Amino acid sequence: MIYLEAKSFLIILFWRVFLKSVYRLANISLALAFTGTVASYPFRHTITGGLIQAACEAALVGGMADWFAVTALFRHPLGLKIPHTAIIEKNRDALIHNIADVVQNEWLTLDVIHEQINSINVTEKLLGYYHTPAAQEYIRKLLFNALHDILNSLDMENISHLTARRVRRFLKKVDLNQLLRAFLNWLQENAYDDEILDYLLDELIEVIGNERTRKWMEVVLVKAVENYRQGGGPLRKLGIDLSLRLDILNYGEAASNIQTRALDFLREVRANRQHDYRLKVKSMLFETIGSHLENNAGLRESLEKWKDEVIDRLPVEKTVQGLLYNFKKKFGSAKHSGTSVAIKLAAGFLDEQVGLLERDHHKKEQMEGWIKTRLLRVVDGEVHPRLGELVKENLSRLDNKTVIQMVERRVGKDLQYIRINGALVGGSVGVIIYLCKLLIERFWI
Repeated sequence: MIYLEAKSFLIILFWRVFLKSVYRLANISLALAFTGTVASYPFRHTITGGLIQAACEAALVGGMADWFAVTALFRHPLGLKIPHTAIIEKNRDALIHNIADVVQNEWLTLDVIHEQINSINVTEKLLGYYHTPAAQEYIRKLLFNALHDILNSLDMENISHLTARRVRRFLKKVDLNQLLRAFLNWLQENAYDDEILDYLLDELIEVIGNERTRKWMEVVLVKAVENYRQGGGPLRKLGIDLSLRLDILNYGEAASNIQTRALDFLREVRANRQHDYRLKVKSMLFETIGSHLENNAGLRESLEKWKDEVIDRLPVEKTVQGLLYNFKKKFGSAKHSGTSVAIKLAAGFLDEQVGLLERDHHKKEQMEGWIKTRLLRVVDGEVHPRLGELVKENLSRLDNKTVIQMVERRVGKDLQYIRINGALVGGSVGVIIYLCKLLIERFWI
């Protein structure tokens, strides 16, 4: 076993080192034929010498003839411009034309292309490729590049002015009176009127219960009593002065009593949502306002005028422009290529649509028909008519040397085997002729 393995190894080593190239093998066969012819010449009168010389001479002739024929395909043998040599170079244009014609009209005919396209389920292959990591990365890059190009091509200033103009036009078309009436009705229908009134009462209770309010009440009482005193006769003045001297009229105590009574009343109204005064305030606050909005033309006109003035003063252009620039800065930068909200939303939407398509066989069949119809239309109208021209254009760009090297690289080895076979066949024929000649000389002559 070891002997066989070593023998195989040596044979392979010999083949790779000494007979690595078929070109070298062909040259070796020609050299062996020449060497055999020369070496056997002194012994040509013997049977063995004559047999070897006949074989080597025939092999040499066959090998040389095939070498000439093979070389003549690519170049002039020995640099001699012999007629009908360098065939590929001389017939380059015809060769390119024939290759293009064979490719277009024999190998890749419309029927062959149609058969290949129809045998492939394009939709399934696309859907299968869509879920691969490479496709997901490519789609994200595609979405980012599309978003980046769109954002960079936008005229932000012009868009902001146009958007602001449309926003203002839309806001001015809004009927503020109708909007306010609808808002009041919504508040009442959802019992938010009581919530608003509770909030107002809480705020009022807090304000009235404040020490500053009590002092303010005391000042008001002082002014009221003083006005009352100045507006009356001597008896009124005397009575008030006497009350003050006897400490019967105490402004601080009176203000505290008023504050306490007011707070008690407000807390009572706050606690009882069916209190008469509460219901009156609600009626005045909501129904009266609603009635004015509906029936008071002057109020409606004033509100619309105020609305238009406010809208004209709004910095809509700067706001829109700032939003657009922030969006562009955030989503147009390379660091947000895979994490931006826009990319995630777009990718999520695309995943959802692909999932729906995968579950709907009817839509997949429709998509398959749509893709193949347009693909075949492109092939029939644009690709196949130019197939031969594309082959010609690509081959015509190559110089003669490159064309020859390309052909020789593809079929050169097989052509070199012709040389080897020529030498072997020639040698065999030489042996047969010599043997026939020898037999004729021995038995018939």
